[in-house]
Formats: sequence, structure tokens, C-alpha cells
Amino acid sequence: MAKFKPGDKARITAFKYGVNRHDNGGFNVGDIITITNVHDWPFWPYFYDVAETDDYIFFEDELELVKSDTCKHDCSTCTCHDDTVTISADIPLNDKKEAHRIVHAMVKKAYQDAATAKDKPQNAPWTEYEIEFARDLVSNWAYNVIHNSGDLYWQIQPEDGLEAIVYKSLKAGSCLYGYAAPHHSNEYNVWVGKCVSLAKALGKPIPDFIKNKNMED
Repeated sequence: MAKFKPGDKARITAFKYGVNRHDNGGFNVGDIITITNVHDWPFWPYFYDVAETDDYIFFEDELELVKSDTCKHDCSTCTCHDDTVTISADIPLNDKKEAHRIVHAMVKKAYQDAATAKDKPQNAPWTEYEIEFARDLVSNWAYNVIHNSGDLYWQIQPEDGLEAIVYKSLKAGSCLYGYAAPHHSNEYNVWVGKCVSLAKALGKPIPDFIKNKNMED
């Protein structure tokens, strides 16, 4: 069964079946599109026509549903109605004690963030800890890309958003894209922007300390 139906709003999360829609069509990861028609072909994932173009289609595993009927926010990091959080960490395989320490610290912070989210003042600035954490995540992810024969860079997009472009190899057609728009209620920080855009490009979950920052009740 198809994940989307005509009329649904969907957000672009990746370009897994060619980058012409980005390079020539002007679409970016993070853009919201409207489903108009559903196609079901044998041996292919479901794909969709969209209202914003007659020239391109989008595949099911490149999109996520926008919760427009339940969510007040129109940004890709909104988790207003989620009851769970996702934690992602790079851990050393040769140091079990350090791996447990990293995961324990992230779990502890996730519970602290959830417990204090409603009491947190609006438009709170990014803390030194949060910026350092974002920078460390970016450094670790970038190292892994380069260590595995890839490359990456960032470029400024309209309205001061950041786009991460990742080459998993030097072969043509291997680009991954991730876009980070300035958050609707946060002071923009370049390391947070790099973290969000690179996470999207690599298919990693957005860290909860970013998703839950300055969210309204």
C-alpha cells in the first residue's frame, strides 16, 4: 500500500533516484510538495506526481509525510506530538566502557530535555554545550565520509540556509543532499546548521537537542 495519497503534503528527504530534480528542477531537500497521483509499477517503489511540477516524479523512500493536521510547525525538525525520541551516536568498537559512557550520557540528556522542554524559555540561545555537541557530531560524520573515500562540502542557499553535499565516492551520480533552513524560533548557528544538513544528507536522525529546541507548547 502506498504511503501517500493525493492531496498529502510531503517533505523531500533525499534524491535517491537521480539529482536532476535538484540540479535542473530547482527542488531541494526539505522542500514541501503536494501529491497529485500515485503510481504502482512492478519491481519499483511507489512513485508520485506532484502539483509543483509536470516534469519530475518523486519516489516513496525520498519523502516523508508532513503532519499538517496535527502540528503547528512547518519545519523538518518538528516533534511536537512524538512520544519517543531517537538517539544516534558514533561509538568506539574497541572501547566498550567509553561506548557505554557516550550512550548513557545521551540517554540522560534526552530525559532531561524532555522533562524541562515545557519550562524552557522561548527563543533560548544555543548553549556552548549544544554547539560543541553539534560540532563533534559534524566532525565525526565528516571523518567517516572522508575515511571511506568520500568527500563533502556546504553551500549557502536562499534565506541563509545551509545545504550539505556529500560524495560517497568520486563516481558520478553518487551525491547526497541535505538542507537546513534557519529554525523558525531559534538564533541560527552555523554548527547546528551543518549538523542538521549533514544528518539529512547521510540519512541520520536529527539530534533531539536540536529538534526540541524552543518548541512551542
